[in-house]
Amino acid sequence: MSLSFDFLLFYFLALFSLPWYNKPMVSGTVFSVSSVLWGSLFCGVTLIHLIACAGKFDVVRRVTKVCVMPLLALWYSVLFPGGYTVLWALIFGTVGDILLLQPYKRTAFLAGLLAFFVGHIFWIVTFSGFLSYGLFTGPLFIALLAVYGIVAVIFTWFLKIKEKVLCGAVFVYTLTLELLNVISVCAVLSTKGTNPTLLFLAGTSLFL
Repeated sequence: MSLSFDFLLFYFLALFSLPWYNKPMVSGTVFSVSSVLWGSLFCGVTLIHLIACAGKFDVVRRVTKVCVMPLLALWYSVLFPGGYTVLWALIFGTVGDILLLQPYKRTAFLAGLLAFFVGHIFWIVTFSGFLSYGLFTGPLFIALLAVYGIVAVIFTWFLKIKEKVLCGAVFVYTLTLELLNVISVCAVLSTKGTNPTLLFLAGTSLFL
């Protein structure tokens, strides 16, 4: 259950931390019947998904898992028109979920990692707007990248993956997740701990 919950909470927190901070990227909040509808569907399916994870109802869990992100994307598109990088991040996340739901196959696994990787790039593009150039080149950013890079090497080595291509893919994907977390830490510092950036940090930390 924890893995599904972390994935879900990451997207939920990261998604709703964007509009209230980076207002130029969206055209304003639009409350309507459709926004209430999509929001209610998202919350309902989310609840069913978490119950299915807790009760180990595998069939229900698989179905709801691939429905959560599209519903969240639809809700977001109605509430905050114009956040295209967020929508693409959610779309690629959905593709990754679908590919990794299958029993392990090398091709599907690598394709799923690639989909998640592209989705995370869109998250990085979205949230990097929070940071000044100085933070990107500052000692804290570089130090965090160095530490996380070492962690990624140790983590990949611990998995003892013999195939070089698969090992490299896991290493790059791990680095991408860590880069997201580094950006979230710097975003909190650059905004002096506003609520949206704190939510972003919580979401990326749960994903790790």
